[in-house]
Amino acid sequence: MNTIIEKVLIDYLHLCRNPLRGKAALTEEFFALLQLPKVIQVMVTRDSKLLIVDTTDIHIQDDDTGIWHNLGGYSIFIERINLGLPPVWKVKFFFLKNEDDTTENEADQVNDYIIHPHITLDDDEDGEINGRLCISQGGFPIDQSIRSGDLATAVSLLLEILGTYHKDVPYRPLSAWPTVCINEKAS
Repeated sequence: MNTIIEKVLIDYLHLCRNPLRGKAALTEEFFALLQLPKVIQVMVTRDSKLLIVDTTDIHIQDDDTGIWHNLGGYSIFIERINLGLPPVWKVKFFFLKNEDDTTENEADQVNDYIIHPHITLDDDEDGEINGRLCISQGGFPIDQSIRSGDLATAVSLLLEILGTYHKDVPYRPLSAWPTVCINEKAS
């Protein structure tokens, strides 16, 4: 096994620790996470409190026009911090644009705080700027997955959300992002 992947796996096992879930299950889950469509990189911070998952470009089809739009790549951040014994977990998830992303869009020119039709940058409780998802429903299963240490499920759910567009409630309409030819669209 690649030594970089071994190191990330060790940190992942520490981040996802849960007495009800064994090392073998967590290891299998880690490798499943690496195989998720749209995932290009998985990292765990040195202190094993933050999982960072980089994605390929996200493409969404406008249901009204049939036109595909390229929203660019994202970094999904999942924080899981044990606040004490018995384990009480502080959890949060947020998004940022990939540092390598060069997708130009009308939203960047109009409002630097809109990075996805349903994600806006704002200050969190620690004063850091993070991409917050406008989510009225669906947050509970994500939080529960993070609390239980099932981060692969949480990432899978968050990837689904990144690929979803609800035209009635966007911060910025999908049309603000560049179009992509169907032949260029990644599956």
